[in-house]
Amino acid sequence: MPDTTRRAFLSSGFALLAPAGPFGLAWERRPAGYAGPLRFLHIHGNETTARQALEQLLPELPGSAVFVPGLDRLVTIAGARIDPNRLWSREGAEKSLRRYNPPALDPGPVLDLLDRDRESFLEELIPPSGGLLVTLHNNGPAYSIDTEAPLSDKVHRPQPDLPRNFFLFTNERDFDLAAEGPYNAVLQASLKGEEDGSLSRLCAARGVRYANLECALGDLEGQKERLRWLMRVMPRTRIPGYTAHAHGIWTLDDGVITGVSDHSRPGPGYLLTDEEYTDFRLELDFWISKGGNSGVYVRQPLRKFSIRGDERAAQRPTDGHEIQIDYNDPKNYTGAVYNFAKPSKVVGGEDRWNHYEIECAGTRVIVKTNGELVNDFREVRSPRGAVGFQVHGQKPHRDVVRFRHIVIRRT
Repeated sequence: MPDTTRRAFLSSGFALLAPAGPFGLAWERRPAGYAGPLRFLHIHGNETTARQALEQLLPELPGSAVFVPGLDRLVTIAGARIDPNRLWSREGAEKSLRRYNPPALDPGPVLDLLDRDRESFLEELIPPSGGLLVTLHNNGPAYSIDTEAPLSDKVHRPQPDLPRNFFLFTNERDFDLAAEGPYNAVLQASLKGEEDGSLSRLCAARGVRYANLECALGDLEGQKERLRWLMRVMPRTRIPGYTAHAHGIWTLDDGVITGVSDHSRPGPGYLLTDEEYTDFRLELDFWISKGGNSGVYVRQPLRKFSIRGDERAAQRPTDGHEIQIDYNDPKNYTGAVYNFAKPSKVVGGEDRWNHYEIECAGTRVIVKTNGELVNDFREVRSPRGAVGFQVHGQKPHRDVVRFRHIVIRRT
């Protein structure tokens, strides 16, 4: 983002003391309303509307938040003034130091301090793999979506009368989802323009999902409205090769995909492959918590799912099938083709790793649990579709399902 036009206002602030903390600053850390793979950041002290919006909505949000100290746009680090959204590369930080300090300043010691603390602070700010980092900004009349358009890969402008209110995304799939909505948005994933040390540019370079919510200073309700919308429609996580649908929180850690239900949006959640398959062999390990309910989807046609959860996978006549994971439902025990064929036996158990082998060929699906044949169903409905997983969502964050060693081979 071009620093020369980004903000048209500066508050008269005060020099900060240098307490112990990243870059010598007293960052304020707060938990959000409940756990989740999201991180929120308020980075400019004088952008008070953004801070108010985040503070007021924090009890509704998942994850955690970090607030910059003070009420000034700039911060003081080792006696030098710098824009805190230019800390994220040495080159960008040096440009900011030279802009806001006397020519006699030697930037070297400050840059060395920033280099020392940057990565450890980023470990705190950047969410778990696939999670979303959200920053909130305010702007003055000289800055708008028109400023960012030349540096953007895609632009969605349904509100031309509100050019100062817009989202900036670094993930193309996030942008494409937002572009179906009513608010202005840009995508910046390809690092156009010069290195400016901004957090958005760093996230784009590292493949981190990032969403910046820009609003005119003073438009508190507009900023809160857009943040609520973002939380309502945006997947909490994105895992490479998969897309989350409807409800649920999915994370990837050390090769294990974990699903829990979303406290703010109870109801079934799905994680489906971006590719569709016809005939294939699927092998995976699964782990289900005591009393849990999950499933593996085969040949599920890709479609949109309602955020209200009223369009469930494998429920329509043209849908694929769910291979059940449930050790408590006599009608649909683990190994069942849900609501179509019970398993011949119940194999495996809760709170332990089990192994599924699922083969789809024509209208036939064969299911083995821990090496034992439990189902051979010959009336598969859908000829083609995605593979996926479910978290059922009746008891938010209590039921947990995990998957690992997932291998899909076309046959």
